[in-house]
Amino acid sequence: MSYNLEELKDLIMNEFRKLKCKEGECLPFRNLQFGLFNSLNPKEKDLVEDALNSLHNEGLLEYKENKPDALFLTKKGFDGLYSCRSDEELSQLIMSLFSKSNLGVGQGFMFRTLEMNVIQELNPVEQDQIMVVLNKLIADNIISIDSDNHFLCLCPKGFDMIY
Repeated sequence: MSYNLEELKDLIMNEFRKLKCKEGECLPFRNLQFGLFNSLNPKEKDLVEDALNSLHNEGLLEYKENKPDALFLTKKGFDGLYSCRSDEELSQLIMSLFSKSNLGVGQGFMFRTLEMNVIQELNPVEQDQIMVVLNKLIADNIISIDSDNHFLCLCPKGFDMIY
């Protein structure tokens, strides 16, 4: 199977996604050279320049003169790169940490546990949104967080919600 121009553009944009790039962040060109481009056949390699120029012309990525060895994600590129799960799905991800550990009212875990087990697996849009969801769970007295923002506890309302 040979990639066409549009598929190659998608593969290049997927490299930004793999790095979880945000607007203005870069994809080092060497990542493409030693990764994606190595897997392309000669015909596909001939399309690389056209694919990069097309992505640039569409406003999805940009080049910077002081960084010729990198591609930069634009706002338009960022906005089209990631989707976001619903608030309900993100809430379930948070609450599953309590239920998987069979925690009761007043029991919980360090915020770092949420970061390591949930947040770091999310794309940048979801990472921002999960903090909104977390704050809503706290405001709704489903979970609580200590004054130092280090420890998350299950509230009675949250206990009833997951069990």
